[in-house]
Amino acid sequence: MTDVNKALELTENLLSELANTVVNALSNAGAGRVVDKELCEQAQYDIGAAMREAKQLFQGNKNKFGKWRDENIIGNGKRTVDKRTLTRWTNLCEFGTLDECRKVGFTKVYKLSSKRYAPLREQIKQHLEQHPDVESDTINEMFNDFATQLKTEKKQTTPVVNDDLVDKVSELEARLKELEQENANLRQQLEGQPTLEAA
Repeated sequence: MTDVNKALELTENLLSELANTVVNALSNAGAGRVVDKELCEQAQYDIGAAMREAKQLFQGNKNKFGKWRDENIIGNGKRTVDKRTLTRWTNLCEFGTLDECRKVGFTKVYKLSSKRYAPLREQIKQHLEQHPDVESDTINEMFNDFATQLKTEKKQTTPVVNDDLVDKVSELEARLKELEQENANLRQQLEGQPTLEAA
């Protein structure tokens, strides 16, 4: 067996193990079906870690990864889960440790994975590094401050956008009047010209 074949077989075996890990953990991952919240969170984090590892094995080939995910995880014939949920769970391990995710809150970790919250994500990660014993309340305050900042920025930019729109409408109305006047002048000129039939 060549080195390439050995590597391929090892990769396929690892992917099979990862798929089994995910499918087996799915029974504990649904908060509505599990009494123990910590067990549920651990299962979601473990599934995310397995999905992240599988994604890395495909070396950026999204199509092959997507096909593997659809066949082995989503369409496993047992308990199923959707792509969005798998992506969210993968975001957990990409953010940090399970303990860090619990301090921030799983839903907030999902929000932090969006581009809109990228600055806050870095700020929170730095804060967690510098203060590992930080309380969830501090993280919540950071979230609230950031949300307030976003609203303030939006309010400040909205009048500018409105002013720009008003100016644009005024320009268009003035141009429309010019075109209407030009049209009227051309019609008057045409009325004085002989028609093709008369010529």
